[in-house]
Amino acid sequence: MTTAWEAAGRRRPAVVLVAGEAGIGKTTLAAEAVATAQATGGRAVVARCYAAERSLFLQPFVEALGHVLAALPPDSLRTLAGARAAALAELLPDLAVTLGGPEPGRSSPEAERRRAFEAVTHVLTGLAAERPLLVVLDDPPAGRP
Repeated sequence: MTTAWEAAGRRRPAVVLVAGEAGIGKTTLAAEAVATAQATGGRAVVARCYAAERSLFLQPFVEALGHVLAALPPDSLRTLAGARAAALAELLPDLAVTLGGPEPGRSSPEAERRRAFEAVTHVLTGLAAERPLLVVLDDPPAGRP
């Protein structure tokens, strides 16, 4: 993971999948990566994926980004969201007042889903452009918070 984080610092994105049996330390390793990211001037967004929430569209990303975006000054949030503000407001209703709310009218479910994906991608790309970004999506075992 250290090599991937160093590459991110040089603006070379990487994906690391940590997989294995329950209890071998995947969550601890991820927490150490978050600490490293934050200690070296990076930003970390973290979310947990629970089986009960698997049907919620983009839920892990919404959870991970919600805290980070809510902490931004309103002008910075609007700038970061750009033309994707309405789609982002659909995903993060708590930020709708700042983002200007969802667009009136509805398009097809496929078009709305695509706009939501584009909004998340746009925001992640924008955050990563500011400083190295670590995204951790953890899938804890059932019954563990």
